[in-house]
Amino acid sequence: MFRTPSGTATYYGATPSYDPTGSGSCLTNYCHSNGVPSSALPVYKTASWAFGKNSIVGTPGECSACHDAAPGTNAHTGHLSRGYSCAVCHAATAATNSSIKDASKHVNGIKEMSFAGAALGTEIDVSDTCTTSYCHSNGRGVYSSPNWTMKATGACGSCHATAPGLGGALIASGAHFAHFSTSAAAYGPMLTTQNSTGCQACHNLSSANHVNQSIDLNGTLGYQRNGTGTCTPCHAAQVNWTTGAVTCESCHTGALSVINGATAPDKSLAATAGHGTSAIGRGCTACHERNARHINGGSRLQP
Repeated sequence: MFRTPSGTATYYGATPSYDPTGSGSCLTNYCHSNGVPSSALPVYKTASWAFGKNSIVGTPGECSACHDAAPGTNAHTGHLSRGYSCAVCHAATAATNSSIKDASKHVNGIKEMSFAGAALGTEIDVSDTCTTSYCHSNGRGVYSSPNWTMKATGACGSCHATAPGLGGALIASGAHFAHFSTSAAAYGPMLTTQNSTGCQACHNLSSANHVNQSIDLNGTLGYQRNGTGTCTPCHAAQVNWTTGAVTCESCHTGALSVINGATAPDKSLAATAGHGTSAIGRGCTACHERNARHINGGSRLQP
């Protein structure tokens, strides 16, 4: 039995004991626990003593002998379910999801945080808040600050501001704002910010190509990485992601735009048989408000 429990076995208030029944068991020992995750209670596993040598280390499923192989505490599930391995955040300790890289950094009473892969460069403070992490950024050097113990702070959309929290600014890089905004002056398609559907209108989104240090576009759109090209079916004419709003003619003449299932009214004759003729010389914005809702209803006529 433990005559004077001490050292690693007693970390975080553990009170080791020995049950001599049967083959004998070690109980409430920190060494065989979940490591007491932040803001969580300790959970201990019972270890068999007699003939127990080599029954854990080096055997299949050894991790689950002490803590769950796929921990469900805090934000573990959110990361593991998306294919991120233990080694991404515990690079100094874990080699893979089932093997240890450095035993001296395992079962030592410390949450060894060391980042690798896309997470390289991440910092985490004493409050368990991650900063400067590419994984939680807009992909262009602007970082969010999720807290490990508050899963909602890392919810989908919070990293690149497609679903900002109360008071937060909606994503505005390139033409993102025009596509997502639902304000009274929103003239774009008002893509949803409630789930990933809005993002998938343009991005090929999956676990395999998310947080992969590359911007993955839906290949069927016809858009190029240099920021130009068509973006069908919404923009059949050439558009540029960074140069501002498209012209009225780009959607309403020639190959017509189809947005949210609605085909843009054909105004191809406006320049030759309508107000755009040289005799009248009126452009679209002479009568129609440029920045007003119209795709989902509304005439946009000037007051």
